[in-house]
Amino acid sequence: MVEIMMSLGVLAFAILMLIALIPLGLRTNSDTRQESTSVNIIGTMIADWKAVGLTTNQTPVFKLPALSPGKVVSDVLWVGADGAIANKADSRYRVAYRVTPPSSSSSFAPYYVAVTVSWPAQAATPNGKVEATAALPSR
Repeated sequence: MVEIMMSLGVLAFAILMLIALIPLGLRTNSDTRQESTSVNIIGTMIADWKAVGLTTNQTPVFKLPALSPGKVVSDVLWVGADGAIANKADSRYRVAYRVTPPSSSSSFAPYYVAVTVSWPAQAATPNGKVEATAALPSR
C-alpha cells in the first residue's frame, strides 16, 4: 500500500509540474511569433527598397520615401498583425527606421539602414522588440 501512495504522490507532482509549465510554453510561443513577424517586416522593408531602386519616389509595399545623398531619412510606421501598413489605433507593431546616406561621394558607398520593430505598438514601454541594421547599395 505504501508503494501505491508513493507512486501516486510522484504522479501528482509530475502532473502539477506539467500544468505549471503550460503558461510558460504559451508565453514563449507568443514571443516567438511576435519576433518572427518582426523579422519578416524588417526583411520586407529592405526588400522593398532593393526592389525599386533608391531613387524611386515611393516603394510599393510600405510607401517608403526615395533616398537621396546627403539626406538622413527617419520615420515611424504603424503595422498591423498581417504585416501591412495600418493606422496607429489598429496597429500591432511600431516600426522606427533611420537611413543614413553614404558619407563619401563614391558610387560604391552604401546607405545604412537601422530598423527597430517593437510591440505592442501603442505601449510606452514595449513588451518586446527586434533591431536590425542593413547596408543598401547606393547604385
